[in-house]
Amino acid sequence: MFEALGRFLFRRRKPLLVLTLLFAVLSGAYGVGVFGDMKPGGFEDPGSDSRKAAQIAERAFPQRAPDALVVYRDKTRTVDDPAFRKSVTETVQALPKSSVSGFSTFWMTKMPAQVSHDRHATYVAINLQGADDNAKEVSYKAIKDKLAAPGLETLRGGPVPTGHQASDEIGKDLGLAEGLSFPILFILLVIVFGGLAAASLPLFVGGLSILGSMAVLRVIAQLTDVSVFAMSLVTILGLAVAIDYGLLIVSRYREELERGHTGEQALSRTVATAGRTVVVSGTTVAVALAGMTFFPFGFLKSMAYGGVAAVVLSVFFSLIALPAVLGVLGTRVNALSLRRNKAPRQDGQGGWYRLAQGLMRRPAIVAVGTLAVLLALAVPFTRIEFGANDARQLPNSAEGRQVGNALDRDFDSDATKSIDSLLVLKGDATSPSRVPRSSPTPTGWPPPRARPARRSAAPPARTRASRSPSTGPRSPPRRATW
Repeated sequence: MFEALGRFLFRRRKPLLVLTLLFAVLSGAYGVGVFGDMKPGGFEDPGSDSRKAAQIAERAFPQRAPDALVVYRDKTRTVDDPAFRKSVTETVQALPKSSVSGFSTFWMTKMPAQVSHDRHATYVAINLQGADDNAKEVSYKAIKDKLAAPGLETLRGGPVPTGHQASDEIGKDLGLAEGLSFPILFILLVIVFGGLAAASLPLFVGGLSILGSMAVLRVIAQLTDVSVFAMSLVTILGLAVAIDYGLLIVSRYREELERGHTGEQALSRTVATAGRTVVVSGTTVAVALAGMTFFPFGFLKSMAYGGVAAVVLSVFFSLIALPAVLGVLGTRVNALSLRRNKAPRQDGQGGWYRLAQGLMRRPAIVAVGTLAVLLALAVPFTRIEFGANDARQLPNSAEGRQVGNALDRDFDSDATKSIDSLLVLKGDATSPSRVPRSSPTPTGWPPPRARPARRSAAPPARTRASRSPSTGPRSPPRRATW
């Protein structure tokens, strides 16, 4: 079957090459928009009790947790300065209601937690319009350039801005990584193949795999949530696997040509041998990566989507597009050779042959030495510390990271970090019958400022929630005693 496929590819090599180039253009044009369709989250189990409680709380108390935190700071003035207050309040009041569903400032809540220790900074908690993370990110993009207060240093952070900044950082880092890795890999391939033409072919397959995987991920993103971290795996795995398979195909084809076979014979034998190896290897890797779809976490599923797409497309292009290119090139695959001695190398010659022979003469020493190197590389893992996905994933230069550092360093609490306890009742949570007759009425509770918020939150849910510690901008300190 593989040998017949090789003959077919040789006879239809030019149309296949044209279709390959057309696919590269279309998939690149469509796939480049994948970054806008991806989501920064995916680290929670949708079926866990904590996630179910969060969903109930989001429905019952839409304004309970801010989507964005904006820190305003002045080196000379404090929050007690009328000019400081005017600059902040006028800025947030001018935000469009189509993008902002609510906001909370220190001058509204009078909460000390919203003011820094030196009183030279405060943060504003903002809730964005939108039913999901993507919609809220759209709302944030509409106001992010309108958050700067005149005369004050402005830093934008919180869940939605941090996720948006993380997506931008990943896009920039991937572009930088690809810009550096392609030239380095090309140099290594030139050293391996000894020629420019042959060295460029595995990179050609790698580029096709990455472009195709981006298009596939964008299609999947229209159907389900896809994490931004999937693109990292697509770039790394797609390039690595494509180069690996490309090396097998190109090397075997050149060997068949050196043995005197015609272009069609060399290609059919290459696909029948190296092509079969590529299919078996790719299937194994793809099946292993597909196992991550059984995990409930969205980012692991996204890794599976991206990994499987990259591997399957690498196999496809190594088995279809690359043989078509080889069929067109023929003996010109050895063009632009950098080696002076162009005579065919006989079996049992070359540095790689001598290295393999030397390793097989001392298998025990090689095995022990390899194990020692692997153990040395694994030593740092013994001190690994796992953490949550938050602003610490960003570099120190990112505003989201600076906001997180400022809240931890200069403020008593962070409105986005809290432990919520949720109590769901069968009846009306505001009914007087919910207060036990044997318990005295709490002194001074609820506070006057809490009454309007409680009335507005009562209709959609029969729920009571408490937050510990009281860090949210809309959760006043509970000092009442029962």
